[in-house]
Amino acid sequence: MLTGRSTLLCLVLMAIGAAAAAAEEAQYSADIVFRDPSGVETQPHATLHAAHGKIRIETAEAADGYFLIDGEVSSAIFVRPSLRSVMDAKQSSRLTRVFVSTGAADACRRWQSAEVNAGLPAGAAQWRCEQLESLPTQDVGTIEYRVQSAGQLPSERWVSRDLNVPVKIQSSDGTTISLERIRLEAQPPELFIVPPDYRKLDPRAVLERIKHSDVWAEH
Repeated sequence: MLTGRSTLLCLVLMAIGAAAAAAEEAQYSADIVFRDPSGVETQPHATLHAAHGKIRIETAEAADGYFLIDGEVSSAIFVRPSLRSVMDAKQSSRLTRVFVSTGAADACRRWQSAEVNAGLPAGAAQWRCEQLESLPTQDVGTIEYRVQSAGQLPSERWVSRDLNVPVKIQSSDGTTISLERIRLEAQPPELFIVPPDYRKLDPRAVLERIKHSDVWAEH
């Protein structure tokens, strides 16, 4: 028979397990909003969809497709339905290296893996990431990190404990990228699935074909 203390311990462990599962299974959509140091929006919103640890991002700059990110396996791809093709995202968008499902307090490792996957140097000399100690005035719903990555301004990132994803990134120049108008709702599974007949393209091969076409001009 369980003692009162054992029963309490079981209940605590069950609550922790349920909270972890809920965070891992969180499904939602949100707007990605870009602001200058004064808070003025600087470019059109991007849209983010998340479900089961996978993230889809749609941007105005890449209107002919969308990005799919899987932080668990450190993959980020760009899908173009019009060409029925897919290619590695690499360095085509900073968003694929920031909006990564961070798992259970595993943000630094997953961000670093995303940098490496994009082809950026993320060794000890170029990469710094640390979880900051929470202050009494800080939002208890987030975990704050300070990050320095290759070729980027240092930034502070606030990760939602419930969503396991950054909800605000503030660079040292005061500019911010944040998730706003978050809508907790089930996401259609097809948003995160690449049809099996889509071709995998090599970005380097695509560039070489462009170089040898009439649209390429040497300056």
